[in-house]
This record gives sequence, structure tokens and C-alpha cells, in this order.
Amino acid sequence: MPRLYILSAFSLSMIPYRGWIHLFIKDLKVEEAKKIMDEAIIKGKQVVSAVGHPATAQMLSDLLGRKIEANRVQVELEDKDEAIIAQVMTRLPEGKVLTRDELQKLYDEGKIKLLYLQLSTTFW
Repeated sequence: MPRLYILSAFSLSMIPYRGWIHLFIKDLKVEEAKKIMDEAIIKGKQVVSAVGHPATAQMLSDLLGRKIEANRVQVELEDKDEAIIAQVMTRLPEGKVLTRDELQKLYDEGKIKLLYLQLSTTFW
């Protein structure tokens, strides 16, 4: 069964496929992200946190109203997997580890966006 990942970034290394694939990506409002999580849980999907830093996990927990654990794991997306991504949209100083308050400020300024991603290897 496809999974729903909660991510703090997206990388092409998360995609094991080479060749043609479909990636659907859209901006999310907090309420939409909550709805996606609720629907995944209702459908019995595994929800996997792959948020590596505790401050980011805390910010996402506060935004989404659900406990998001810090969990530094390798992600390899499979066909039909989905992700909610808290993507930093600006270049941070080298080695900078942000606090929860700094992350919230970036989110409030629109420099962190919530994104929805779905991967598909099926072509119509």
C-alpha cells in the first residue's frame, strides 16, 4: 500500500526510478495538509515521518496539529507514494541549524512552503 511521508525537504535521491515518471507537486495550505493526513489515516496508509531535525518536527507538529516525530531516515519513494513537504525556499547560511522560532518566522514570511507530492510510474 502506498505511504504518506512527512518530509523537511525533497531530493531526487528519493526517487529510485530512472526514465519517465510523473511527479505531481502543488502548494498546500495547512488545512489541506491536515486533510491529506486525515484521509491517509482513514485509508490505513502508513504515515512516515522523515523529518530529520527536532525543531522542524516540532514546527510541523504545531502546524498540523499532530505529533510529528524527528526521524532521520533514508526515503525511497515508490509508485503512488505521497509526501507532505516543508520545503525551505531560500538559501540558508552554510551549517545553519534553525531553531523552532526561526523556522516559524521563515514559514510566516513564506520562505518555507508546505508542498504535496505524489509519484506515479503509470502513463496514460
